[in-house]
Amino acid sequence: MWQRIVSELDLAKLCEGDIHPHVPEERAHLYHSHDNGATEFEFLNLLNALVLATKPLRVLETGTFTGLGTLAIAAAMEVNGEGQLLTVDIDPCIEARALIARYGLHPRVAFAQEVATALIKGLAGERFGFAFIDSGGAR
Repeated sequence: MWQRIVSELDLAKLCEGDIHPHVPEERAHLYHSHDNGATEFEFLNLLNALVLATKPLRVLETGTFTGLGTLAIAAAMEVNGEGQLLTVDIDPCIEARALIARYGLHPRVAFAQEVATALIKGLAGERFGFAFIDSGGAR
């Protein structure tokens, strides 16, 4: 499923160094992204593989943004045949919601529009098998 999504969305189309400036030590020429600010393609592959391998029942993601990380995680859960992702962002993430719906993954994903730290405090004591913390600092 993930490889089909990667192909359809052309997720590795841009070299990270062509999107925005980097210092040479970051070796941006080795990384790829779909757009400015999205999680790099190589990390999306890693997320997908980690969820495929660890098979968590519950996952927390902060920083939904355009939903590419959300998509990588949810696609792995779909292949695993189980799992629920809670993703949080301060924005409504319309693009992310559309991507999840496009690939029929909405049963696997719950969206929360909230400050991540506030949501996490409210989840005190709840267990997650995997977390992807990808949100920025407080505004």
